[in-house]
Amino acid sequence: MQEDPPSGGRQRRRGKLVNQGNLGNGNHAVVRRYEVYRYAGAYDPVSHEALCVDLTCTAPGPGELGDAIGAQNAAANLDVNALGVTVSGGGDVLSGDKVISCPNKCYGVYAPGAAVVLSAKARSGSRFVGWSGGCAGNASSCTVLMNAETTVTATFVAAGVGGGGGGGGSAAKLAVAVAGSGSVRSTPAGIDCGKSCSATYARGTVVTVTATPAAGQAFLGWNGACSGTAASCTVVLQADTKVGASFTK
Repeated sequence: MQEDPPSGGRQRRRGKLVNQGNLGNGNHAVVRRYEVYRYAGAYDPVSHEALCVDLTCTAPGPGELGDAIGAQNAAANLDVNALGVTVSGGGDVLSGDKVISCPNKCYGVYAPGAAVVLSAKARSGSRFVGWSGGCAGNASSCTVLMNAETTVTATFVAAGVGGGGGGGGSAAKLAVAVAGSGSVRSTPAGIDCGKSCSATYARGTVVTVTATPAAGQAFLGWNGACSGTAASCTVVLQADTKVGASFTK
């Protein structure tokens, strides 16, 4: 085992691990394997410091690698303060800091407490209908406060698709099933239940359902036409649709 390389000249790497790289997008764990070998090369006669052939000791030279002493794996799970964006339909989501430009660049890692402004921009022939996940509502911009890993979905529909319950021709039914102790309500109104219920809307209506756990309970997640663990989910009703919400202690 040897001290950090000197901090002067061409060897200014003190405090840094050799060959250490940055984490890739979506990584949630780091695994390292440490192998220890006897050093069989030359030593400084005064300091007893290894005199590696490459002058940096980043890789063993001829005659420097001795017998294996041992090996050990080490792993660490990471709580990544990351923002992931998903785009549904014909549109784009851009962040004010230019880190997010989805659907091309849909992932960014931020410092705790960072406020990220997302803007939804519909493409030709489409319109923006709403956010779900870490954002809610149908305003074109949303601010996400990054204190944990967060996902956001922006939904776009064809420009001719109706919304808000008006027009659109035939009707579509939204059915909600609740498992556990909690309630689900919708915007626009129609869904307000604790076990199961349904409501009928004009086809193409954009409905946001919000799950609220009972006292002492926690929201576990969605199933059916919704997914994930965000409290709210946005559904575009093009046909009869089923959504499930689960709660647990």
